[in-house]
Amino acid sequence: ITKQSYMPFGVDGPRITPSSAGSVLMRYVSTLKTDASYTLKILYSHQKVSLGGFQVQLLLPPPCPLQEIISPLYCLSVPYQEPVIADRPVYLYTWSLPRPDAVARLAKVNASCFQHVDQTIGLVFSKPIAKSKFVCRIPLYLQGGMCRVRLIQRTVMTLSVDQLTLAQQAHEVLARLSSDMNRPANFGIQYGGGMLSYFSPPTTTIAGSQGEEPTETGSASSPPRPVCVNPFTGLAFDPSRSPICALFVIVRLPDGRMDEEASRALVNWSAEQESALKPAGQRMCNATAPPPTNVVQGGIVSRFAAPLSAVHPSQWAGLLVRPVSLPHNDPGGFALSGVNSKGLRGNSPICAQMAQRLPEHVRQSRGSEEGVSFATFFKTQYTHAYSATLRHHGINVDLPLASSIRISRHLNAAIVSAGRREESKAVHVEDRLPDMCILHPLNAWLWLTLCLTPTVLHQVTRCLSACELANLLTCRLYDNPNAGNTELSFDLPDGDFFMPDRGSISLTAIPPLQRYFDNLPRENRQIYDNFETSEEELALDEAAIAARQASAGPSGDDATTGRFVPDPVHLLEATTTLNAVDAVNLERLELLGDSMVKFAASLLVYSSLPPNADEGQLTYLRMGHISNANLHRLSVELGLYQYLWSFSFDPAKHYTPPGFCLSDTDTARKSHDPRLYVKIYDKAVADSVEALIGAFLQYLHPCAVARLLALFGLTHRRQLLTDSPNASSRAEVDAASRQLWHSSESWNPLLLPPDRPLDPDLVSENQVALERRHAEVEVLIADSMPTTPNTANANANDVDCVAKQLAGRLTLVPLSQTLANKKAQLAGLETILGYKFRHIRLLIQAITHASSLSAHDWGCYQRLEFLGDAVLDFVVTQRIFTEHPTYNPGELTDLRTALVSNINLAIVAVRLNIHRYLDQTDPALWENIGSFAQVVLEQPYKLWQLEDQYSGSARSLSYKVLGDMVEAIIGAVYIDCNGSTPIITSVIYKLLDREFDVYGRDIPVDPIRLMHETYPKLEISSSEKVLIDEERNGGRGGGNRRTVCHIQATHNGRTFVAEGPNLRAAKLCIAHQLGVSFG
Repeated sequence: ITKQSYMPFGVDGPRITPSSAGSVLMRYVSTLKTDASYTLKILYSHQKVSLGGFQVQLLLPPPCPLQEIISPLYCLSVPYQEPVIADRPVYLYTWSLPRPDAVARLAKVNASCFQHVDQTIGLVFSKPIAKSKFVCRIPLYLQGGMCRVRLIQRTVMTLSVDQLTLAQQAHEVLARLSSDMNRPANFGIQYGGGMLSYFSPPTTTIAGSQGEEPTETGSASSPPRPVCVNPFTGLAFDPSRSPICALFVIVRLPDGRMDEEASRALVNWSAEQESALKPAGQRMCNATAPPPTNVVQGGIVSRFAAPLSAVHPSQWAGLLVRPVSLPHNDPGGFALSGVNSKGLRGNSPICAQMAQRLPEHVRQSRGSEEGVSFATFFKTQYTHAYSATLRHHGINVDLPLASSIRISRHLNAAIVSAGRREESKAVHVEDRLPDMCILHPLNAWLWLTLCLTPTVLHQVTRCLSACELANLLTCRLYDNPNAGNTELSFDLPDGDFFMPDRGSISLTAIPPLQRYFDNLPRENRQIYDNFETSEEELALDEAAIAARQASAGPSGDDATTGRFVPDPVHLLEATTTLNAVDAVNLERLELLGDSMVKFAASLLVYSSLPPNADEGQLTYLRMGHISNANLHRLSVELGLYQYLWSFSFDPAKHYTPPGFCLSDTDTARKSHDPRLYVKIYDKAVADSVEALIGAFLQYLHPCAVARLLALFGLTHRRQLLTDSPNASSRAEVDAASRQLWHSSESWNPLLLPPDRPLDPDLVSENQVALERRHAEVEVLIADSMPTTPNTANANANDVDCVAKQLAGRLTLVPLSQTLANKKAQLAGLETILGYKFRHIRLLIQAITHASSLSAHDWGCYQRLEFLGDAVLDFVVTQRIFTEHPTYNPGELTDLRTALVSNINLAIVAVRLNIHRYLDQTDPALWENIGSFAQVVLEQPYKLWQLEDQYSGSARSLSYKVLGDMVEAIIGAVYIDCNGSTPIITSVIYKLLDREFDVYGRDIPVDPIRLMHETYPKLEISSSEKVLIDEERNGGRGGGNRRTVCHIQATHNGRTFVAEGPNLRAAKLCIAHQLGVSFG
C-alpha cells in the first residue's frame, strides 16, 4: 500500500499521504474477495478513530450478514385488555356485512340463501379498544368483488354470572368453528379406508325411505371408525396470553344484545358433538324417532349431525349443509335457497343432461316413460355415501329436493388481488336429496360472517397497531426518547381509522394488480368493484371523518391533522411490505426515505470529518449510517420491527381465536409456529425504517423529520429531542423547532449544531489560511518533483519542463486578485446556474479535477461531489414523488436513476456548455470529452444507448468526469447558500428542466433493472482483478494499474461472461448477450 505506484484514485489522482492512508486501506480491503473478517476487525478495533484531530464514531458491523429475524405476531391484549368478568361493564363491538342482496352478489349466491340477517358475530372486551366508538373501516375482498365493513362499539353492557358462563361456552364453540369451519367432524361424518361413515351407529330405515341396497363390491358393513383428530386441541383457553383478549358472542340486531337463545342452541349442539365424537359415544337422538320440531332454534341448528330432512322444508332457506357425496378433501359448504322451485322430489325423473352421466345399463333398466329418478342417480353416482346414509337414517324419496349453492369460505379475503373480475356465468344451483345433506350448526349468514371474522380481526389488529405506533412515536419524540417500549405509557389508539383499499388507491399503484393488468388488453384493464354504501354506512363514515377533524388541534406538524407524527394510515403504508399483498406498501415511501437518509448521513459525515478527509473516507463512513445493517439495528433497538407486516394473511396458518393461545409454547418457539411467529428479512426491516422517514418527510413539517432523524442518530443536533425544556406542552416544544426552519428554510439548522458549519476552511476567505495552505502544498510539490527520468523514453528536457511548471505554482498571488480573476472567468457559469456565489472558491474547487495543478491550491471536486450527489438525489426524488403520484416504485426508480445518472449529468453539462469550465490537464481526457460532446450535440441519442456506447472503454471517463463535476457544482451551491432549500431547488430544477419533462413523459427504463425483471432467476457472481497497463511505458513493465470487473452470469443452464471497468459496465455486456432492450 505504501508503494508510490499504487494510486487508488486513478492514474491522475493524488498519491498516498498520511491523511489519505485510512481511505486507501479501506479501499484496499473492499477489493479483497476472500474472507476479510480479520482485516475488518483491525479496522474496527476501536469505536472511535482519529482523523485529523476529529474523533469519529464508527458503527460496528454485524458479526455476520443478517438474513431474517423471528418476530412474534404483534399482540394487542397488553396493556389494553383483561379477561371479561361478570357483573362489570363490558364493551361489545360488532361488524356487519352490507345488505344481503349485495353480499349475495359478492359471495356468488342467491339472496334467498341469507335469511337470518338480524344476527352477527360480536366481540366482548373488558375495556375499550380505541378512544372512538368508530374503530375502523376495513376492506374484505370477496369472490365477486370488494366490500367495506365497519367495526364499531355497539353498546356497554353487564353480564351476569349465568350470562358470562353461557357466553364463554358459546365462545369456545365459535372459536373452534372459526378455526376449521367445514371440518367433516362438524357434520358428524368421517372418512376411512376411502369410504364415508357416520359417527353415530346405523339405524333402521325410516318410513318412506328407499329400502333397496345398491350393488357394490366389498363388505356391506360399516368401515372401522378412525379416531377423530381435532386441530383445535393444540390451543388452550388463556385470555391473559391470547393475542386478542375477547369473547365471541352471537348478537341480535338492531338492539345489539347477546342472543341467548341462539347461544344455548349452539352449546347444545356442541354437547351432542362432544358425546358423539367420543370413542364409545352414542348419538343423543335416535334417527328412528320422529324428526324433532326444534332442530333450528334462534337460527342455530341445535342437534349434532342432523340431516336436512329433520327440518321442515319451509325452514330450509338460509341454512348451510354439507352434502355427504363430497370427497373427503373437499371442504365445501352449500347454502340453501329453499325447496326446489320446480317441485322436484327424490323420486322425480332427472333431465336428459344428467342422464348422460349414467352408465348405459342404468338408463336402460328403467322404462322410457318412467325415467331415472334423482334417488337412482345419486345411488349410482355416489354409491358409498348413499349406502352409508341409507343404513344410518334412511332416505325418504318423497321429500322435495333442496336447492343448494356452493359458497366460498373466502380464506383470501385480505388479499387485494382477490375477487378482481366479475364473472359472466350465472350462479350454479344444484338440487340435492335432503337426507344426503348434513346441517352445519350455523345458518349461512352467520357461517359467512364467522368465516370472515379471522380476516376482520387481522385487519383490525393492523389498524390498531398503526394507531399504537403513532402513539409510540409521539412519546419517543417528545417525551422519553430513551425509554423502552414497556416503560412508555401512552393512551389507547385513537380509532376512526379508514384502511386503504383498492377503491381508495389508484389501481396502477398496487403491484399485484399491475401484474394482473399486464395480462389483459389495455381497454379491459379495470376492476369490477361495484360495492354500494348504504345511508347508515355513509352516516358512520361521515361521523368518523367529522370526529377526526374536530379532534385536530391548531398545532402539530400538519395543519390539517394537528398531528405530531404522520396519520396512522400513512404509518400503515410505511410498515406494510410487498409480501403482504395489500392495497398499500412501503415501496414508494421507502424510495423517498432512502434519499432523505442519504442526504442526512452525508451532512453528518461531511460536517464530522476534517477538510482533508477525501471522498473515500466520506463514502465509507456514510455507508455505516445508511447500510441495511444499521437501519435494521435501529429498528430492533427501538422495537419498530414489531409493527411490520410482511406476510400475506392466511387464516389456516396465522389465525388464533380470541381468548386462546398455543398450549405448548416451547415447541411453537422451536418450530417457529406461524400462528405465533413470523419471519422478517433484514432488508424488509431496514426498508421500513426508510419508509417511516419517507412518511414523515411527505406528510409533516421538516422539523418533525429532523426530530425523527435525531432519534435514529442521523444528525448532530440531538438536542432537538429536548428543545425548550421550559415548554409545558408538545405544541410548544414543536414550535421551537419550527422556528429554526422558518428562519432559514434550510435543513442545516435542523440537522447540524450552530458551531459546526459544513466546511469552515472553504468559507473563510483568509489570506493567512491561504498562505498556510500554500506552504503545505509547497512541501508536497517539492517531494513530487522528478529529478531523473523514470523510464527510458523520458529525457532531461521533459523533466526540466515539468519542474519549471511546478515551480511556477509556488509563486503566491494576492488572494483578492486571484479571486477577482477567477470570478470574472466563471461569470458565464454563474449565469448558466442562475446563482451568484458569495464564496467563489467553492465554485473553483467544484470545477477542478484531481489532475489539475490548481487542485493543490483549491482542492479537487471529490468532496463536493460527495455532498452534491446526496443533495441532487434528495431534491430529484422529492419532485418526482410529488409530480407522479400514480407511478409505481419501479417507474419512480427508473426515472430517478435516469435523472441523476452520470451519463445524464454529462449530457446536461454538454447541453449547457458547463463542460468547457472543467479545469484539468490530461490531453487524452480532453480528447474523450470533445468526442463525447460532439456525439451529444450532433446525433440523436437514447440515454442508456449512449452510456453503453461509452461504458466499455477508457472513454467512459469522459462522461464520468463531467457528471461528477455537475454534482460537485451542486454541492458548492448548497454550501455557499447555507443549504437554502429554495435556492438549491431552483438551481437543480434549472439544470434538469428539460430532462424532468422529457423523461417524465417517456421513462428511460434502466436496462440492468429490466434484465433482472425479465430474467428473475439470473445469477451473477463478480470479481475484480488488477491489470497492469504497460502501454504508457513502452511495454517494459512498471506501468499504471487499472481494475477490471469480471462477472459470470448463469440462466437456465447457460453461462455468460463479461468484463468492464466497473460492475455496471460488465452487467451491460451481459444485458447485451441476453438481448435486453436499451431503449
